[in-house]
Amino acid sequence: MTRATYVESFLVLNAVGGDCLEDFDALREDGGLAEMLGHAVPSAEAARKFLYQFHEGEKIEQAQQALAAGRVSYIPEESSALQGLASGESRRSAGAGTTLRRAEDRHPGCGCHGHRELEARSQAHL
Repeated sequence: MTRATYVESFLVLNAVGGDCLEDFDALREDGGLAEMLGHAVPSAEAARKFLYQFHEGEKIEQAQQALAAGRVSYIPEESSALQGLASGESRRSAGAGTTLRRAEDRHPGCGCHGHRELEARSQAHL
């Protein structure tokens, strides 16, 4: 899978109300979803590995050390890998011409009906 297909899969997971990475496993059971997307949905473990590539232990440690007394949550600075994803560098490294495709581009003239059906089916799996 390319970074673009991972990002698209995370967007779909969010759109159907997924709460955790394990919800990818339920989406994988819907063969129509993979056909509509033009790629398989990643497994929970593959999605986890994708996310971990953006972690930099040093930045996480710095954020933890800067945490105010009595606080438990922190947000580390963006890693260089995450900055590259935001800048579009990942699309170039994924392969020439790799981009996220809009649903209308994959299924011209279909309107939104099929996409609403997909969301309803996917919600039933979650």
